[in-house]
Amino acid sequence: MKGTILLTVVLLAFAGPAQAQGVLERARAMGSPWYLEGDPNRPCRIDPRSNPPGLVFINEMGETSRGRFLGPRRVVAEDWGWQGRAMTGSVEPDPIRSPDQIIRWDNGTTWSRNPNLSGTWYMWGDDHSPCEIRQRWPDSRAEFINEHGNRTGGTIQGNRVWIPDWSSQGRRGLEGRVRGDRIVWPDGSYWSR
Repeated sequence: MKGTILLTVVLLAFAGPAQAQGVLERARAMGSPWYLEGDPNRPCRIDPRSNPPGLVFINEMGETSRGRFLGPRRVVAEDWGWQGRAMTGSVEPDPIRSPDQIIRWDNGTTWSRNPNLSGTWYMWGDDHSPCEIRQRWPDSRAEFINEHGNRTGGTIQGNRVWIPDWSSQGRRGLEGRVRGDRIVWPDGSYWSR
């Protein structure tokens, strides 16, 4: 009996730190760029919080809220909400990329790791050089059509656009960076809306 009690005390002593480490690891995994309603001009963030282990939500206006996990697919922003209730969110998977890609908040808004880049773009901002991105947001896959009408598939992951079939500067694959209403390509050219 004494051995059982001692073993229970030892297990409880180590369960706390291990559980806290698991929460911190999951919080770190949530921390990449997020976008309110997929808008690249309204970035949000989720940062890990160490004491107590959990999350810090930072919205598009820079306002912060302490947060935590309510289960494998639910989060709560403790300092946001209305009528004394904290705001909760449903974490939904994107089967293409990873398990946690979309948060649907109970106030009707959505955060996504992928910005919504669908629509007409213009090479160098020139109205005579239209390009297009066809994306079923929040999916990371998209079709890209350049100013010459060439089409191919690629992906949008956070602020990174990857088009494997196009090349630049002698390298296979073209990688662009989303900067607000522009996609900047390696050679310095850009698409803008």
